[in-house]
Amino acid sequence: MDDETCIYKDAVFSFGGKDIHFNGKWGAKGLTPYPKTELHGQSQVLGTWYEGKDPYEHRLSMTFQENMGVYAEALHKAGFMVR
Repeated sequence: MDDETCIYKDAVFSFGGKDIHFNGKWGAKGLTPYPKTELHGQSQVLGTWYEGKDPYEHRLSMTFQENMGVYAEALHKAGFMVR
């Protein structure tokens, strides 16, 4: 989008001694038939995930992440690099 809304592709979430690796495949803005451009910083990323430190052959599971307030200026202030 031209409003600096950002989305991530891949991530590792670590909590409770577990690592969840998320591999983003598709992005959306509103999960509607058209992009909801009025929602600055709001987006979704859909993809696959697995648990553990290293990749392994497994049955694919899909999930999605919803992001709010994720735009370049806010991410820079939080210390993240935006490409």
